[in-house]
Amino acid sequence: MVVRLMNNAVIYARYSSSSQDEQTIEMQLKRCREFADNNDLLIIDEYTDEAKSGRNGNRDGLQQILIDSKKKKFQYVIMYMSDRYFRNTMEALTFEKELNKNGVKLLYTIEKFDDSPFGNYMKIMSYANAQLYSDMFAIKIASGLENNASKFLSTGSGIPFGY
Repeated sequence: MVVRLMNNAVIYARYSSSSQDEQTIEMQLKRCREFADNNDLLIIDEYTDEAKSGRNGNRDGLQQILIDSKKKKFQYVIMYMSDRYFRNTMEALTFEKELNKNGVKLLYTIEKFDDSPFGNYMKIMSYANAQLYSDMFAIKIASGLENNASKFLSTGSGIPFGY
């Protein structure tokens, strides 16, 4: 069997909290596989990070993609949406630049970004929107925890010992 090197792709899927479940990963993988089939891409590997934040790149699956990209194993990384990639604009752009140096292009099943100035702008805005969502969510959580603490309510842990 001859593998056409120019169409090799990998999939990356992530969910952020332990309250989510494997179905989230399975749905992302399914959509990415369908995208690959529809775009004549050969999936050679799948990388996942379960219960990992998108706010930084300290994720085993994501780091392995970078390592493998340096070995020129694939030309594309397919993801369900850009918010599965990063929720930090600067880290997203820095990581993408490293992948591009290795000849790898990012593809998303939902979002379509071309290489035009407008396409690049829209991709950056998508990364920025993911970061805004994450930053605002963190503020809401902190406010809720502070409010609960001021009322001597639980801040998420179990019932205190001796209560």
